[in-house]
Amino acid sequence: MVDSQTWLDQNYPDNGLCIRVEDSENYNKPRNAIVINLDISNQNLKGNLQLGSSFSKLKKFNCSFNKLTELGWGSLESIEEIDQSHNQINGSKDIQSKFAPNLKKLNFSDNYISGFNLSTPKLAYLDATNNLLTSLVLNSTSNLVELKCSNNSISSLTLSKSFNLVLFDCFDVKLVTMVPTPTSSLSSQSTSRFPTDVMKLM
Repeated sequence: MVDSQTWLDQNYPDNGLCIRVEDSENYNKPRNAIVINLDISNQNLKGNLQLGSSFSKLKKFNCSFNKLTELGWGSLESIEEIDQSHNQINGSKDIQSKFAPNLKKLNFSDNYISGFNLSTPKLAYLDATNNLLTSLVLNSTSNLVELKCSNNSISSLTLSKSFNLVLFDCFDVKLVTMVPTPTSSLSSQSTSRFPTDVMKLM
């Protein structure tokens, strides 16, 4: 196992050029020139990883299949996709739009996260399966079309107004409170995935 922050700072130095030869797309670039994709998945990384604002132009970030216990985004104004699945990230998270205003796709499945509060208006795809979630709050996420939150213990799920979900996969999730607004709509494909007791609330 390798400390994730040490590994990142060595291979992508804050005040230097990328020395990671395997990353041909970003090799010999400074952090602020890494624009399209940063993939550090399957690198046997552990511990707390802080990206920081020096990756300000990054659009896609993948750190899946490691042993991270914490991931700090800093302010990533250009980020559109983040895959932090299959790690050991735990605790409750609160992501506000000012930190990731252009985030469209987030995958934090297969972790140990107990609560998540998201206020990211451009978010369209969210995968939260296989966590320890008891609460999932999706405020200001009116563009969300796909939500996966199976295999959790969610007792409180809050959806933002003007919802138009195409896929809602909540298998094995006990939903106690769910308050969609009158303007919400769900396709026939997605409503078939709702438990009977949830359908009564709609």
